[in-house]
Amino acid sequence: MVWNMRDERTDWVAALGEIRRRYGDIRYETGRWRKALDASDLFSPLVEEHFAYDQDLDPEGVVELMASRSFIAALDDDEHRAVRDEVRRLMAEHPETAGRGRLVLPYRTDAYWTRRLNL
Repeated sequence: MVWNMRDERTDWVAALGEIRRRYGDIRYETGRWRKALDASDLFSPLVEEHFAYDQDLDPEGVVELMASRSFIAALDDDEHRAVRDEVRRLMAEHPETAGRGRLVLPYRTDAYWTRRLNL
């Protein structure tokens, strides 16, 4: 299993996360998937690795990235527009992003693997 998550240790990225969580897609963050695997005797213990990387984009690229998430893209037109406008406001007003032509959006990739046990 692989998850690519924005690294919310950066303040403006944490603010993006707050917007995202209002609309859903918190499956990874709840940890329920992991609890289910840990409770099962069908799989070996999870092994995990974590990798950091950055995405370079302009403020409108951040808007488009958020708008393209499936649970946001599926919103009705008014809600979809509201999310885009909120992200644009964040990009225009946050001290770390205001007036910047290029931004570095930090990510982390969390990779997990296990194997099915032969019982």
